[in-house]
Amino acid sequence: MGMELYTTRIEVKYVNPPREGQKKGSVKAADGKYYNVWPEKLDQFTEGQSYEVEVEPYEFKGETYRSIKRVLANGAGHTAPAPAAQSNGASNEIAWTQEIVARAMGSGQFAAADIPTLVQEAKIGFALTQQGQKPSPKNTNDDEIPF
Repeated sequence: MGMELYTTRIEVKYVNPPREGQKKGSVKAADGKYYNVWPEKLDQFTEGQSYEVEVEPYEFKGETYRSIKRVLANGAGHTAPAPAAQSNGASNEIAWTQEIVARAMGSGQFAAADIPTLVQEAKIGFALTQQGQKPSPKNTNDDEIPF
């Protein structure tokens, strides 16, 4: 008999991009449990926020894992907020970085191994915009970065 989907509320402690060679990132809840999340869905989570999520448990090599299938609502009962709604600088940088990485990964032109480079470049772009500068590519002939 297979494991069934269930709904639970989690408070997000950490949002982790996929490790090198892995397809999914993870969310660590305040209770210490980890939930696997596809990279394009990681930007739906903000550290310190609560969410009601649909979870699909599965077994792999005798261990039970949890994978978030979708976010149903945040702690207020509303659809999860967009990361850009954050108010402080650190959260804005995180939201900026998550959005850039999610869009790049959603383009299908990058692999999980590219995420550290994408994060680094997004942070540089954020810092430049905070200084009133427009980010510009290091090399205008660089075909590896599509934006």
